[in-house]
Amino acid sequence: MYVKIKFMKQENKAIAFFEVFSFYLITGAACLVLGVSLTSLMDHYEVTVQKVAALSAAFAAGRFAAVFLFGYLTDRIGPRIVYFIGVVLELCYFFMIPLLPYYTVGLIAAFLGGAGMSAQDTTNPLILSAFFPDKYPSMMSIGQAFFGAGCLLPSVIRSVFLPFGISFRWIFYVFGLLAVLMVILYPFFRFPDLSSAKLAEEGGHARTGAYLTAFIPGMIAIVLSCAAYCATTNTIGLYTSAFAETLPISASLGANLITLYNIGGMAGSLINAALLRKIRPVQVLCMTSFIALMMLGIMMAVKEPAVYFAGRLVMGLCLGALYSVFVVLATGIFPTHAGLAAAGVAVTSAVADAAAPLITGKLVQDLGINASFYAEAALLILTVGGAVVFALLYREKKQSPEVSE
Repeated sequence: MYVKIKFMKQENKAIAFFEVFSFYLITGAACLVLGVSLTSLMDHYEVTVQKVAALSAAFAAGRFAAVFLFGYLTDRIGPRIVYFIGVVLELCYFFMIPLLPYYTVGLIAAFLGGAGMSAQDTTNPLILSAFFPDKYPSMMSIGQAFFGAGCLLPSVIRSVFLPFGISFRWIFYVFGLLAVLMVILYPFFRFPDLSSAKLAEEGGHARTGAYLTAFIPGMIAIVLSCAAYCATTNTIGLYTSAFAETLPISASLGANLITLYNIGGMAGSLINAALLRKIRPVQVLCMTSFIALMMLGIMMAVKEPAVYFAGRLVMGLCLGALYSVFVVLATGIFPTHAGLAAAGVAVTSAVADAAAPLITGKLVQDLGINASFYAEAALLILTVGGAVVFALLYREKKQSPEVSE
């Protein structure tokens, strides 16, 4: 009987692993699949590039509009229902856009896809906290690696399908079929007690529980650090390819500069998963953001193509998993409102992603593409500064023997 129960627990953990990390994967893909299919969607809807770009805006609006609602519901009723809603919304997104050639339907589908991503923002941390309480920070970092893989896969799939004349629709269908499999397996996904009260005592985020010796300054510091970090990654993603075109190298080689950064981000997530088993999340935040800042300084000082490539790889390794670290810290400070805490990090990210191009775009327009490096430097200084102030005010809570076992 004991062996059977133990097997069932292990089997359920395996399903939980598949469900949660598949959710990270498909939401990562959802962010990039529109950009990868841009020209095809222009023909699909018979619209201009500006209108296709509006689909991305609808996706962002859906995420922003739903994230606090889903965060509240996650705290009130637990993540089970919210998780299922999110997967279904992503399924609709991946099938409605390629199947229905109506632009208005595409806008609605993109909005639903963004809302589905907000469900991932709020539910996955709590599910990982319940299933893997002893490895919560590490599992969050692995989740970030799957999200990064999802961001890379649409372009990889397109490059494989394109020579064979396979329709762009199949880029959407691949991830839609994965969402279908997630729905099929969902009835076998046995959730433990995921009530906020229970998780606040026994969940993984409770084991990383902390408080701030000065609450308001500490919160300002971590929000500033998170916003600056998200703006930094946005700036890197926005201008790295354009900067590579100015280097004295071939265009095909220059195109790999941003790819190298993304690969570094995935690898960094896996490295951080190991580090977070030995080092506190706040220390990882301070250490990796500082190394990224130093690497950027070396790149700006040396100005050689080989250094740019090495620098982007190192920066990817350092910055790739920090979003998950911010979520771990936020849920640890607010263990009884972990869903809303995760939602707060998502909103901070969304605001930073929206504001950063407006500021950096003006700088690049007036001063040239190299100005993006100065913007990155300023943002990373804010990231490090905010992280250091937060670390000085951060104190871990002592755990009871029952929790620490």
